[in-house]
Amino acid sequence: MRIPFPTLALTILAAAAAIPAAAQAPAPNLEAGRARATTVCAACHGANGVSVADAIPNLAGQKQAYLEAQLRALKSGARKNAVMNAIAAQLAPEDIANVAAFFASLPGAGVASVVVVATLTLPGPRPGPFPSILASIREGFAYAFAEPGLRTVVVYMTVNSLLAAPFIALVSPMALQVLDAGGAGVSVLVTAQGIGAVTMAVSLGGLVRRYTQRRVLAAVLWLLPVALVAYAWAPTLWTSAACIFVVGALYIGALSSFTSSAQTRSPAEIRGRVMSVLNVLLGLLYPIGSIVQGRLADSIGQRVVTAGAAMTMLGVLAVLSVARPGLFRRLETPAARVEISAATAAT
Repeated sequence: MRIPFPTLALTILAAAAAIPAAAQAPAPNLEAGRARATTVCAACHGANGVSVADAIPNLAGQKQAYLEAQLRALKSGARKNAVMNAIAAQLAPEDIANVAAFFASLPGAGVASVVVVATLTLPGPRPGPFPSILASIREGFAYAFAEPGLRTVVVYMTVNSLLAAPFIALVSPMALQVLDAGGAGVSVLVTAQGIGAVTMAVSLGGLVRRYTQRRVLAAVLWLLPVALVAYAWAPTLWTSAACIFVVGALYIGALSSFTSSAQTRSPAEIRGRVMSVLNVLLGLLYPIGSIVQGRLADSIGQRVVTAGAAMTMLGVLAVLSVARPGLFRRLETPAARVEISAATAAT
């Protein structure tokens, strides 16, 4: 098949014109991409591009063009994801190119996981005989209650899980029954809460470095019930969304502070059992609080119940601050070395 000369000439000219444009495109800056990814992406997608949860995709080793296309679509709104739309909106075109190039330069998630695990230095196994599962659980609770700072974490996490956390389970009734905003209202509130949580997640490390763990935890615990009262009485969907944004940020700030304090105050050989104590507290008290508050909301209204639970939390915090003024300060003292056998015997 012969190509007509004019068509061939136009094709060659178009290709020649594209070469300077391609040559002028600046090469992505991997270091700038690393810095931007650390501040914007690492909280969810991991510093090495390996995500922190199964529901969040790994970015390490993905194709650069694919990542750029997805970020541009999220920035423009062509691809819908409330949290990612808000994050991508912060990125300039050069940020998108740099971040995509950085993640593309990393080894794939499987290789990255092997590399990360290979660099870990793990403590040796505790010499036998090994305790039973029930004995291990008892050791975790015993240690958590024997170490003063961990005891503070347990006390405040109990209050938080029982009185504050149930707002999460009651978001749908708030949107559907109280605000009469329908399914779209549920999406707005859930999205606002999620954006607040992500905002706090990427800010918490800097806040702790500047103000200390104790002050940050005290601040979020005292401010959380105040924000819940405002959320409970917000008159419209959008004021409610603004309030739950703050609530979501403060709640994740408290929860993350609890877990990080517990990890840093627990010796490696029992850390897993201590962390399981916190999981048990949250897994047991959150549904109990949700059921109780939900039943009460059916009788006296959700606004009253959410505000009442928040005011109760404020009262409990006030009582603890008067009756046990040194509770928060325990988090600034070095972790006490508690013998595991002695802690178990104490129970």
